Amino acid sequence: MDGTQKKIVAVVAALLIVIVAIAGVFVLTKESSSNDELNDEDLITSDWQAILNDAKGQSIEIAFYEADTQTKQFLAYMKDEMKSKYDISVSWSEYGPVATGIVKNEFKNGVTTGGKYDLIWGDTTMFANVISTVSGAEYDYIFDKTVDGKGWVNALPNSKYLSDHAEDMVSSIVSGYKSGSAAEFSNGETMYIYNPDYSVYQYNNEKVPYNVVMVKDEDNTGFVKVGYTGSLYNNQYESTISAASSSSTVYSILSVRQYMTSNFGTVQGHVFFGLPDNFSDLYQWAQIYRGQFTYPDATNSSATFHTNLILSAIMYELQYENQTAKTGWAVAEDKDLNIERVDKALASISSKEEFTAEFGYLYNYLADLDKYTNKSIGYNKTGTVSEINGKMIGCNSEKDYGSGTVLIGLTTVASVDMRTDAYACSIAAYAFDSCCSSQYYLLIPDNSSHKSAAMVLANWMLEPSVQAEFYLLTGNSFNIDTSKTADGDSADIWTTYFADGVSDWTRYVPIDRHNEVTIVGQPLGKASLMDTIWHERIGN
Repeated sequence: MDGTQKKIVAVVAALLIVIVAIAGVFVLTKESSSNDELNDEDLITSDWQAILNDAKGQSIEIAFYEADTQTKQFLAYMKDEMKSKYDISVSWSEYGPVATGIVKNEFKNGVTTGGKYDLIWGDTTMFANVISTVSGAEYDYIFDKTVDGKGWVNALPNSKYLSDHAEDMVSSIVSGYKSGSAAEFSNGETMYIYNPDYSVYQYNNEKVPYNVVMVKDEDNTGFVKVGYTGSLYNNQYESTISAASSSSTVYSILSVRQYMTSNFGTVQGHVFFGLPDNFSDLYQWAQIYRGQFTYPDATNSSATFHTNLILSAIMYELQYENQTAKTGWAVAEDKDLNIERVDKALASISSKEEFTAEFGYLYNYLADLDKYTNKSIGYNKTGTVSEINGKMIGCNSEKDYGSGTVLIGLTTVASVDMRTDAYACSIAAYAFDSCCSSQYYLLIPDNSSHKSAAMVLANWMLEPSVQAEFYLLTGNSFNIDTSKTADGDSADIWTTYFADGVSDWTRYVPIDRHNEVTIVGQPLGKASLMDTIWHERIGN
């Protein structure tokens, strides 16, 4: 090789070095496109415009439930809004508990920056993967830095719309949780699912009691008080709900059904069954409509969360009939005092014996109720909640209820069961007079390289208009305080964003009753105790 050739080779090599270097800079710049100007403390203390500037142009991946068409529509809406308004690209996969498991493995493998997820949404079970204060197994993988007692959530302009109880559940369940490091987004409430073609929740704005049925003949609509046994129905009914409720005549529900069938050939469209409003009514209702209520077994891995929430609701609503002897069950006379009692007891309970002594009434109630529930469906160990509710009257081609039909079932996330395309029948949901709510949260993994963009997305999700859109698209609950007034508006959030758009409040506890909903914290933390004792008692 002569001198000229050597010079050419040297120039080419130099050019290759420059190209590789440029490419390396490009890759590094792409991988570290966020937080190169704002560190974790800056994200909490900087003004919001600085956060927006830092987030611009970033691409983030979030963990979000996407198992149904309606939620996918919301995600598409989210993607378009974030790109057009903030130049942030959003993609998604998995759900909270799975995603935090991935984060935990990343940290175990030394991935402390550039993690897969930038924002994760899910129930409180996901926190166990990313924060632990257990001696010898301490870890903290969430972005929970605080400055003067404030975290990243406090830096969000829209955090002002969160309720005063937004962190009740996570702070009571997650040991070591720091305030301001998780933003509430939506929740699951104890809901009861029914087919409105066969059952009636209310008529002319008046609630139909659990022991009243609405009957329709060819010309009239009337109401009858019913029981499992009673007088034979003879086409005598009251013109109003209240008159039927106070009537001294109780008709046999079997005779009412038989009469309507014999006269019109079908029960469909002629008998509408009233629904229970509380656990005491549910017990009475189950005796009238035997085998027509069900709820998923706690050993059913696809439905454990649902079952544990109904058990929690029972704990809060009931107490011992004889507190001294610790026998029986009864509706608590003072709900607020009972909630205080339950929370106080759960804070110190650590064994099955202690749990049974304090909350034995829970199992006394279940033992009584389960004499009348549909165990062949409710004790299904593998079926999903949707499959269980799919056995509902009308959904299974039956026109009258029988051993394979369920009049009402349980869910905690109404959106899952309100999907009209998931059933061959009508589905509606309602809440008892008292119910429990399980809060869901947004968290940022500590190894996210796009924290500013994650914050911008979380702030967008707390916008009143977005909360309304989420509810209307998915049926999932909103979580902001709608009595507050949004910036630039003259009326409160409820009036401005929800009143005209929401027509069916049987899906959720009405807005004026939200202060009655008990936020479940401690009970779900004792779920293993609840389930173990229950199955020891029923022998499976």
